[in-house]
Amino acid sequence: MGIRQDHYNHVRTRATVERDKNPRTPARKTGSFWVKKTTKTLPRPGKEKYTDKWFRGFLKLLIKYDIGRLPPEQRLKVAILDSGINYQHLDFTNEDRRRIKGRKSFIGGDVDVDKFGHGTHIAAIILRLTKNVDLYIGQITDSDRVSQREVVVEAMKHARTEWGVDIMNLSFGFEGDPPEPDEMGQEIKDCLHNGITMFASASNDGGESPRTYPAKYPGVVCVHATDWKGDASSCSFNPAPDRFSENFSVVGKDIRPTWPKKPRDTTMKYRKGTSFATPVAVAFAAFMIGYIQIQCPDRRWITRPRSPEGITTIFRVMMERKGDYDWISPTRYLALNKKVTIEGQLVDRLMSREP
Repeated sequence: MGIRQDHYNHVRTRATVERDKNPRTPARKTGSFWVKKTTKTLPRPGKEKYTDKWFRGFLKLLIKYDIGRLPPEQRLKVAILDSGINYQHLDFTNEDRRRIKGRKSFIGGDVDVDKFGHGTHIAAIILRLTKNVDLYIGQITDSDRVSQREVVVEAMKHARTEWGVDIMNLSFGFEGDPPEPDEMGQEIKDCLHNGITMFASASNDGGESPRTYPAKYPGVVCVHATDWKGDASSCSFNPAPDRFSENFSVVGKDIRPTWPKKPRDTTMKYRKGTSFATPVAVAFAAFMIGYIQIQCPDRRWITRPRSPEGITTIFRVMMERKGDYDWISPTRYLALNKKVTIEGQLVDRLMSREP
């Protein structure tokens, strides 16, 4: 089954070219990441994109609520299964590297060399937008394709049993139905049963195509993309909304995880798509879990906030219906609701009881 992924210079395989010439040409069984660059260079000094300013506002929330002061045992472990990470990337600080607690290649490669850059960008987004997260990097490809399902299954199992993660970021997707037996589906089920929340990108194929796998697997948090205002219509690559489940969406357009130290520094460029919205959703979940831990430290939750059910419930509390998608924005939610209202909603929905 092919896997189509978001972003970077829309790598076109030979089979893609042939299909353009002859629509009857069958699709390859190994698909490609869809890589799209919104800009080849950074904007001129003083010409930031609105998304940059929006993210600066979110970073102020991390400082305001002192999310980084949580003790080590309350930090979240997040696995990124992707193309590896350029560990020595100049945009990573020593503190960033200290937060990367585990790295392993499942393809016999060098996990610290990311030839494609996709995994590095995903990691940078989470590192910039969280203060209570440690990362675990699993390399499942060294190219623009994720073609081996068994490698993904092995990486998921390792993240579950060896790293003991709380969340997995899966910024890729296979087209069509999974093969039988569905070993990946069984591993996802085991992860969910063990309290691991799975975030997966919806797809970048547009409204004519459905969600890809594993985003469409029951219990997986499927992530769509919007602009900074929550407008999903500006992101035509989103798949059609699912009529029978939530269609969570977060900022996924004009995403740049670092700001240049110099005007001409172009090391991290803008990206767009559901694969880059996915780590943003992970960061939002981490923020809300940290917020709850700090604001409601003595609560005994029946539904644990960091569980798959808890994170989905928190998103349902926060979401605002915009068109056919359910927009998640911590800055909007905290700005429009008083502290007592927020805590009341969370207590009610997570079925908390007094200590």
